[in-house]
Formats: sequence, C-alpha cells, structure tokens
Amino acid sequence: MKFKNVLFKKVTIPNGESVECVLKTSAGTTRAVAPYGTSAGAHEVSSFSKKGLASAIKAFPKLEGREFDSLRALETELLKHDSERFEKIGGNLVLSLSVAFLRAHAKEKGKELFELFRERKVPNPLSKVVGGGVHAPRGSDFQEFLVHSKKPFEEARALNLEFHKLVRDYFNAKQLDFEGGWVVDADEQNVLDALVSIRDGSYPEVSIGLDIAANSFYKKGVYAYKNTVRSRDEQFDFVSRLIKEYALFYVEDPFFEEDFDLFAKLQKKHPQTLICADDLVVTNPDRLKRALAKKACTAAIVKPNQIGLVSRMFEFVRDCKKRGVEPVFSHRSKESYDPFLADFALGTRMMKIGIVGRERNAKLDRLQMIRKKVRA
Repeated sequence: MKFKNVLFKKVTIPNGESVECVLKTSAGTTRAVAPYGTSAGAHEVSSFSKKGLASAIKAFPKLEGREFDSLRALETELLKHDSERFEKIGGNLVLSLSVAFLRAHAKEKGKELFELFRERKVPNPLSKVVGGGVHAPRGSDFQEFLVHSKKPFEEARALNLEFHKLVRDYFNAKQLDFEGGWVVDADEQNVLDALVSIRDGSYPEVSIGLDIAANSFYKKGVYAYKNTVRSRDEQFDFVSRLIKEYALFYVEDPFFEEDFDLFAKLQKKHPQTLICADDLVVTNPDRLKRALAKKACTAAIVKPNQIGLVSRMFEFVRDCKKRGVEPVFSHRSKESYDPFLADFALGTRMMKIGIVGRERNAKLDRLQMIRKKVRA
C-alpha cells in the first residue's frame, strides 16, 4: 500500500487534547484519534514527545511515497527513528497512524476494521458507576467502582446504565468525573455498602469490582489515604478484607506498580477474584512475563496507547490468553470519540468503559453494531 500523505493535527477531545492522523493511501483516506490517560504508569510509552505534540509532529519521519505491505513493516520503519518508549515521536502518533493504516488495509479489502481479525465474540461492559482518585479528587481515594453482568450485551448495557442512575439517586449525586462515574462524598466502604444495597435490592445478577489505582496514592513506601496512612502489610489486609466482605469479583491495581510479590500474595489468597494488573504491566509483553512468572494476576488491562505498537498490543493479548489471564481492554480518562478500541476488544469477556458520555457510548455503540452484524 502506497502512502500519498500523512497528516497529524491537534484535536480537542473530552477532558483534553490529542492527535488525529489523516492518512491518504492508494486505498483512499482514513483517520484515527488516540486517547491518553490522567492516571499513567511509569512504564508507559510517551503519549507525545517530551517536548510536546508540536515537537513530535515535527520529528515524525516523512513517509509520503513509501509503500508498506503490513503493519509490522510500518512499525519496523518507525522504530528506526525512535526507541520503543517513543520519547521523540510520541506513542499516540504511532498508534493513530497504525489504526489509520489498518483501516486503509481493511478498506482496500472491502472490509471493516474488525473483519481483519478472526475473533467475533463481543465483550460485555465493565462499567464505572462511581469515580474517585485522580479522576475526582473530592471523591473516594479509589479510582473506579465498577459493575458487570453476564447477560447478553444489550441487556448488560441497559442494566449497567440503570444501575448508574440508581447510584445517582442513592447519593443524590450531581457531578460526574472524567469517565462518567458519579463523584460522591463517601469513603470506600460507604460506597461499597451502597453498591451492595442497590444490587441486593434490584439486580442480584450484578458483580461488583474496583480499580483501586493504588499507585496514585503510594508515597514514600506507604499508602497515603486522605484520612489515614497504611503500610504495605496494612494495605494488603485492607484490600483482602474488602474482597471477602463485599464478594468482589475484580480488583485492579491494589498495590504499587513494582510490587509483583504483593499482587501474587493477594491472588493466591483470593483465587476466585480477578486480581487485575494495569500499571504493573502497562500492556507490555515483557512486564507481563514478570507478572506471569510470579503468578501475580489473573487479569490484565489492555490500553493500546500504553505501548504504542499495535502488534505488541496483540502479542500481549495472545500471551494473556495462552496463560489463562483475562485481557480487559480499557478506556482512558482522556478518551477520544474514535471507537477502534471496540474492534480490538473482540474475543475478550469484558471491556472496561464508562456507561455515559458520547466518547464512551461511541465504543458501546460500535460493539452493539458489530454484534448485530456478526449475528446477521
């Protein structure tokens, strides 16, 4: 496929700005916009260059007139101009170009993006109903309180939305955080008490989970909550007690991003709970190998812009599946309207996504459309 023109431009997305790639090839014109996160792990690639978006665009290699027959060939060329951390040309530029290239490849074949991949199973939404942490500093120290149902996709989506409304009414909540979760004046246990009360009263089939995002309040060897400080052992005991008391099916990032051993200890103690790694592994196959060797998790977050290279992202997903780890594709706080995450997430059981907001619903609508098309 011959590249005729590659244009990057700054675009406004909910909660921030990002970059759009407009790619003109022999197959026509395709586009893609990458998201990025407020809560980012230390081992993620640079979303833009260290000097900012304008510098990344200027440093990006000129590809006009070049021909690429595969994504791997394109990525190989890009790696000649930067390291895999993409501190010069930016992981978001690499990702947006890669998605635009895949769309051009699909267009050339008369297909949609998802039809390039073998998987057809549509994941159910793992939906945020209450927010806190760096997404909502006035809320809980925990970043996300989540609900999930095994019902068919359309029913699960509707159920999660209704649950979200019941949470609003329970707390008389007025404000939403970056990802569409309610900001409430309550600590972690009070929020969990409310979710259990709503579930037991209306939706017993709903499972409850957490994204603790503990890295965001880990300071100098301790976990610095708003109203208390917990040592490493105290954090373990606290999270373990919450899992048992509230029958949590999913707990993400309960500890500091380098504490593989404590992740493993928690997973061993609670084998029926999905202990999910995000900042611990950052969609990086090399860090995943360390987690697998330690038996540190049974689920792992997949965020394409954490790694930049789409081929490495799919390698990460394959490695998860081979070792019985649940890959969970996830939105970001500064999410774009581009729904490509939905196409990538096919073949997994859950996708973590806000249940309200146009940028979140774009992914849910895309999943629903794919499901209808596949069933037809």
